[in-house]
Amino acid sequence: MVKFNLDFRIKVVTEYFSGYGSTALAKSYGVAKEDVILNWVHNFELRSVEGLEPCRMDLNYSSNR
Repeated sequence: MVKFNLDFRIKVVTEYFSGYGSTALAKSYGVAKEDVILNWVHNFELRSVEGLEPCRMDLNYSSNR
């Protein structure tokens, strides 16, 4: 389950670049830690919007050993 969708992440990162601090944004939007927002900003700087897309986990495991 993804807690924060792509549109939400884009909105928060955009506000960060508009001058709002990560602490204020975290409190305003109910993000547990400001580090999460800083991580989104870092990923955006590295890979643009693709960096904000939620990671997909492959939960299919091979039974072959």
